[in-house]
Amino acid sequence: MKWTRQYYNSSTHQPTATLETAADRKTLRVEFPDDGLRCTQIITSGPGEKLTLDYRYRQTRWDDGALQLGFAKPTEGFWAGADFQTEGRGGQLRAVVPVTFDPARRNPFVNATAISLQSIFGNLRISADKGLTLYDYEQRGGAFFLGFDERLPVGEEHTFHFELTFSPPRVEAGGLVLGGLALPDSIEDGLLRAGIRLSRAADGPREVTVRVSATRAGAAAVVAEAKAAPAAEPRVTGLELPLPVPGDYRLRIALTAAGKEVWQRDSLALKVLAPFQVTPDRSLYTREAGASLLALVRPGVRAEGLRLTVSGGGLSFEGVPVPGRRTPLPFDPGKLPDGATELTARLFLGQRLVAEAATTVRKAPPAEHEVKIDLASRGLLVDGIPTFPFGAYCFHPPQAVALEEATMSFTHLAPYRSTNFNQAGAQEEMLAALDRCAALGFRVHYDIRPIATMPDTPAKWDLLKREVEAVRSHPALLCWYLADEPELQRGSQPPELMAKAYRFVKELDPYHPCTMVFADPRQAPDYAPGMDIVMTDPYPIPNGPVTNVAGAITGLDDSLGHLPPVWVVPQAFGGGEWWAREPSAQEERAMTWLGIVHGATGVQYFMRVLDGVRPFCTRMWSACRDMADEVAELTPDLLSPLPAPEVHASDTRIHARGWATADALTVAAVNAANEPAPLHLTIAGAPDTTATVQFENRTIAVKGGAIDDYIDGFGTRVYRIPLRPEDPNAGVDPKNLTKNPGCEQQFNVGKPDGYYANAGKDGASIHVDSRVAYQGRHSVRFVTPADGGGMGLSAFPIHFQAGQKLRVSLWAKSDRAGGKLALSVPGMEQPDRRFDVGTGWTECVVTGTVAKDQPHAYVSYRPATAGVMWVDLFQVVPVP
Repeated sequence: MKWTRQYYNSSTHQPTATLETAADRKTLRVEFPDDGLRCTQIITSGPGEKLTLDYRYRQTRWDDGALQLGFAKPTEGFWAGADFQTEGRGGQLRAVVPVTFDPARRNPFVNATAISLQSIFGNLRISADKGLTLYDYEQRGGAFFLGFDERLPVGEEHTFHFELTFSPPRVEAGGLVLGGLALPDSIEDGLLRAGIRLSRAADGPREVTVRVSATRAGAAAVVAEAKAAPAAEPRVTGLELPLPVPGDYRLRIALTAAGKEVWQRDSLALKVLAPFQVTPDRSLYTREAGASLLALVRPGVRAEGLRLTVSGGGLSFEGVPVPGRRTPLPFDPGKLPDGATELTARLFLGQRLVAEAATTVRKAPPAEHEVKIDLASRGLLVDGIPTFPFGAYCFHPPQAVALEEATMSFTHLAPYRSTNFNQAGAQEEMLAALDRCAALGFRVHYDIRPIATMPDTPAKWDLLKREVEAVRSHPALLCWYLADEPELQRGSQPPELMAKAYRFVKELDPYHPCTMVFADPRQAPDYAPGMDIVMTDPYPIPNGPVTNVAGAITGLDDSLGHLPPVWVVPQAFGGGEWWAREPSAQEERAMTWLGIVHGATGVQYFMRVLDGVRPFCTRMWSACRDMADEVAELTPDLLSPLPAPEVHASDTRIHARGWATADALTVAAVNAANEPAPLHLTIAGAPDTTATVQFENRTIAVKGGAIDDYIDGFGTRVYRIPLRPEDPNAGVDPKNLTKNPGCEQQFNVGKPDGYYANAGKDGASIHVDSRVAYQGRHSVRFVTPADGGGMGLSAFPIHFQAGQKLRVSLWAKSDRAGGKLALSVPGMEQPDRRFDVGTGWTECVVTGTVAKDQPHAYVSYRPATAGVMWVDLFQVVPVP
């Protein structure tokens, strides 16, 4: 016999709920799906300040079952320091909930069926028909845990009843009556506003001092005081305490009368959020002629009257108005020395210092194969080209996956490395893999986790130095992967160790970003000093809703602010561990686009092994490939630094977002429900016009700033709304005979209409590129792994007439010097010509006379040398 342990966690099962409303109460009935446990929860609010919970449950799967029911997470601010009285199997108990964690009192009360709690924030009376235990723990995370454990034999039905009644606070101390304390859990504008409701008993003091002090780890307390004259009727005494330095604070509030402290409340938690950030618009400057610092104000902070001062390293800005959420401060990066320049920024409202923040400007000599973060858009600049990274994890070596995906629009792969970096030939094997990926047009998210997470020893740093120096100049390198879910191995991978590894790598290679991925986004801020890009890997299917992805992204942005960029790791696996199946193709679309709509500027699926292996469902992976094409087409829109238009969806199940360029507004919508729905979007600033429904080859009207459409279950819609007339034929000769000369038309996104593709060798590929163009918005990009192996394009057949004189031309550029392009014009005296193509746009022209009639002449071109080449504005024009 083999023993196994199985779990049912209600948080991983999606319940159904119905709400009933009566005159004096509301009732919510919640039904959890039967997956070994049948459970119904009924929550009743009212009458008055009363809350009732009733549970009915029965487990039907396990011979030996046990239940832990945690039905409430009492807030730390309310409960810590409160007086309580309980009754239960252990008799009566009067005590105080510990203000801070006390290892000798992990459970302030146990098996209580009646609880009375008195706090400055209010009074609670709780009754239950089963004994409740209050669980305290060292890392409270802002809350306690209230619940019970019980045996749960198979087939037995159980019930639980709980009632809670709230009443306003009333605390008497030193002749004073305290009727409540107004105190936030967090502030985002650098100013704590606190208030206490006071009145005076008959013999109470006529003057009271209210004192608030805030303490942050490693810093002196900050104190504010206010005088109050209590009267018989309650009055609120308020005070303000400037807290310009973000962080976690502990507050103490005390009342003093006649030189004696008559009441105090200690160790209240307060989180001070950074109201603003200042960042350079690039993670690194090398060859830029101009640059800007970006002052980014948190959305909840009012900008009226704010002024900014920045100083350090020879840069100085004094009293710059900050009128909105993003304010650029131009500067000349050429005046800065190479290395790191530290700057201090201070935000003022009048004379009050709202907050201060530090930032670092990094500069280095130009290098080949630079990868920078565009911090205005949160995308990447790869060799100077805007890039929305869209890739996948795979196993090492990655060549087989790279070859299978070469014709798709993925930008990179992230192969897991072996822990044995010292194995003979390991580095050579990886360099060969990098060479192959570079030839196929892939970048590599390079895994140095096994070294970066090693204990802090000289051998570790020697090994890391050798690895970084061997790879840092390789053309395939995208970024350095420092840690995978370090918060789950915090004991061996503490934030300080990871920050040290980050500084070590950046000193050796300032030209590539460093990344970490987190399963628990709440802990990512602790690791912020050790990364340039933060990733999160919510894997909800089938245990949770697709909206878990949105929550993970917004959680990171809320805690880290605008920086660093966030990449999402969508779940593309299932059938093992805790995940009973893979996501459907529709769920995959919803999760990926939810990540993008909520601010992710990178996608990296977990994971890709081989076709039909992992993911097992090829249809689902086809959806990932489709989205790679879609994101490639939308990259200039998704990475636009311009302020985004506000977009609102009338259905709360639909998540929507907008982006703006000088030419158009782009709007994406995602249905988070698995049922179709009408779609009504309002878009601020949208003109009355006709929008293109991207990837669907249809149009739709925009009227009164709104779009009305329909959306499938887990469906996505993307709309492009022009802000000014767009002519795809602008710059095209009116006599041109080719169809789609600028590759602007793509009935199937990513591939140009009007061409036959001619086979290449060894993984050669062709893609429409929306980021690089000579004319219009697109060019066609050729990736050629080896000389002579490039794919070609043949234009839609043209009718040539004998004696006709033609000018055949195209514009081309290469990612390297020495490129060559072959152009074939059948029927001319010299039908095949080769042209030199460098890193700037070059016009390649053939002029000649057609020797005989050709009803179906195929004019074609292809790169003749290895590398990446772009071609645009391919024309065949009759000339006199």
